[in-house]
Amino acid sequence: MFALIVIGHSSPGPRYPLTARPTVVGRAPDCDIVLADASISRRHAAIWQAEGGVQVQDLGSQNGTQIDGEPVRETAVVGVGQVIRLGHIDSLRVIEHEQEEDTTLPLLALEELASGHRILLSSSPLRVGSHASCQLLLADGPPYVASIIRQGPSEAWIGLGDEMEELVIDQPFPLAGREYVLRLLPPSPVQTIVDGPTNLAYRVVATLDAPGGALARVEVVGSDLAVEISTENRAVFLFLLARRWAEDAAAGVPETRRGWMDDDDVAVGVWGRDGPVRQLKVLVCRVRQELREAGLDPWFVEKRRGALRLRVIEATVEA
Repeated sequence: MFALIVIGHSSPGPRYPLTARPTVVGRAPDCDIVLADASISRRHAAIWQAEGGVQVQDLGSQNGTQIDGEPVRETAVVGVGQVIRLGHIDSLRVIEHEQEEDTTLPLLALEELASGHRILLSSSPLRVGSHASCQLLLADGPPYVASIIRQGPSEAWIGLGDEMEELVIDQPFPLAGREYVLRLLPPSPVQTIVDGPTNLAYRVVATLDAPGGALARVEVVGSDLAVEISTENRAVFLFLLARRWAEDAAAGVPETRRGWMDDDDVAVGVWGRDGPVRQLKVLVCRVRQELREAGLDPWFVEKRRGALRLRVIEATVEA
């Protein structure tokens, strides 16, 4: 067995076991390994285990792929200890890997510096605010202040303000008037985290052919809480993302990777061929504001690294 490790990560760094299914590496959020460097293409390279070794294929990247300084033209063999350079950075190293070693994930925790209190993170959102559904409950203030989501073995993102930003391990940051820090801990011998569903308990029903035009209804499953969004651009925006989620679900795409659309594709779908990508931020803010005013979690719309998706458990669309 072989695996990849990401060069430069703090110890214990993430380890990605390789199989015959290609592991796709790039900047796009639906890649198996996401590397946020401008010199890396959205889908940069594919790496997989073949008989007797590891194969690497460049996926037509702009800045190329190298193995120990040698360019990869189409596919190439990479050996244990060799470095795979993507774009302008040394990114990955191939290592030997025993399958039985990979039984637990490292623990990723949000720690309040003043008290030392820790909350373990999973791929289900940790919501911060005064609403009763929040896991980090504030005494007062807005119902939803932030959402923190684990995206990988050693990666977490925070939705705060109008954007999602990656948290840096061991680097303190302010949140709701307090100081917090993201901690990466070794797997516990007595506690194993089973990564749960990535989505909020929301359902979207969207159509382009309602009596008044496009319409999207966002419902909280198991409650009467819901909001209907009928403003044309906002409803079309939700329709596009709901349709992608439904298509991915039908195709068997894993839940953790389901529903992502490139900003460019969303802009074209909302505004046409020359859709202004720069206006997406404004549109996302307005949709989130409408959700917030209805008492729903605004981070139901997730945005990161040039792509968007909805975090739902069900999506139904009618053209």
